[in-house]
Amino acid sequence: MKLVLRAPDETILQLALEDLATPVSRQLTLNDLHLRSLQHLCTSYQSAINQPRNTEVLYSIGYQLFELLNQHPDVVGQWLNQVGRYQLEIRTALTPNPLQRLLLNLPWEVMAWNNQFLSADTVLYEVVRRVGEANLAAPPASYKDMTLVFMAADPDFNSGLNYENEERAILQATRRARNLNLWVEESGNLDSLTQRITESGHCDMAHISCHGGYDETLKSFALQLEDDRYRPQSVTASAFRGLAQRIQCLFLSACHSAEIADTPAFAMELAKTGIANVIGWDGSVSDADATVFAAEVYHALLQQATVPFACAAARQQLLQEHQRTGKHPHWHLGRVYLAPTVAGL
Repeated sequence: MKLVLRAPDETILQLALEDLATPVSRQLTLNDLHLRSLQHLCTSYQSAINQPRNTEVLYSIGYQLFELLNQHPDVVGQWLNQVGRYQLEIRTALTPNPLQRLLLNLPWEVMAWNNQFLSADTVLYEVVRRVGEANLAAPPASYKDMTLVFMAADPDFNSGLNYENEERAILQATRRARNLNLWVEESGNLDSLTQRITESGHCDMAHISCHGGYDETLKSFALQLEDDRYRPQSVTASAFRGLAQRIQCLFLSACHSAEIADTPAFAMELAKTGIANVIGWDGSVSDADATVFAAEVYHALLQQATVPFACAAARQQLLQEHQRTGKHPHWHLGRVYLAPTVAGL
């Protein structure tokens, strides 16, 4: 069942269960104290991401998020007690108001109740952030046969990325699949990638591995890709408009690519260009965690899972491994943004 969170103005949080025969909707009025507390959760989360032994902090943040929603226990109870996976959608305007921006920034992936993270439950917990209202006439993307292009950017061969391990892990996870057409774009250049996809006639998904960060010259977040001479080239979200018309999903394996700081999340800006599903990272993720997460995502997609389902399955797998061994501390950093053209989950 899907729980949708909206903020029609800067002080109203709306909770809605839209999958019921008779949809249910409730509202919370948030005062300045509530808003400061929520902002503090965002700050605490960013501080905790790379701290060792941060499980208790993350659980505390997740439980406070649950308690916020559970001020309407009738809605939350129905959401959690229906058969099927838990689905949470944060839905905002194309230009989010301050409360919508805060909702996008909150780490709903670590939400917790009943002494565990929802992501650890045997029932999958999907979280998506959508810019604009859903087009219910459009089917969610799932793949019986998938054409995937992988591109890594290593300007001047000095990026330090372990993109070969990432590519190898994807191949390993999908080695038994007969429904995958995987090819590699060697240029590291967005224009070359777009041209190759255009000439191929069909491509479902692109995976780009690179660095990203705030560009002082451009005054925005930018990816560090390559120009036609393999030199560094800063690329903003607007440059993806051509690619957006040719793929259904972009997995952007770049640190901070879904982080909201002084500028909107890069992943959100990509969704606004028309890319139906965008996967990114809300912070600096370890190469090992990014690699395993990606492999799990593609394994699920090739079982005809939707993108939100595949990311939820990957997050669950990493969290369970983290709880057993301490590996994969960044199990919670993956984010999914949806464009308005995508149907419900």
